[in-house]
Amino acid sequence: WNALPPYMRAMHLQFQRQCIFSSSFYCRFQIDFQCGSAPSPRPDVAFHFNARFDESCMVGNSFERGNWQHEQRKQDMPFRKGHPFEIRTDPLCFCLLQVAVDGRHVFEFIHRIPLQQSVCCGITL
Repeated sequence: WNALPPYMRAMHLQFQRQCIFSSSFYCRFQIDFQCGSAPSPRPDVAFHFNARFDESCMVGNSFERGNWQHEQRKQDMPFRKGHPFEIRTDPLCFCLLQVAVDGRHVFEFIHRIPLQQSVCCGITL
């Protein structure tokens, strides 16, 4: 934990305690750990998590030097449209990030960009 920036250490607490939201009107939502906040050029994204209700899957990816990398997909969809949920991200080590929904581990992402390069988190509905 010591090598991660302070917001990364606190982020799971914020998601766990405050960011319980319902996706009743959206087909997708995403969470991005970005390596910058400028709108242009688009910054690298160390971790992109995308829940796709329209495809019944979860996707993890990274965005490097203007290009999306290889997607990691999982067809097991823990979200139900219109129902609130709690999402939590936990770095397990310097190369693996775990996503839990309602306290259940649902997704692991082997990241390609070190998480400590992330400077902000974006949530898009």
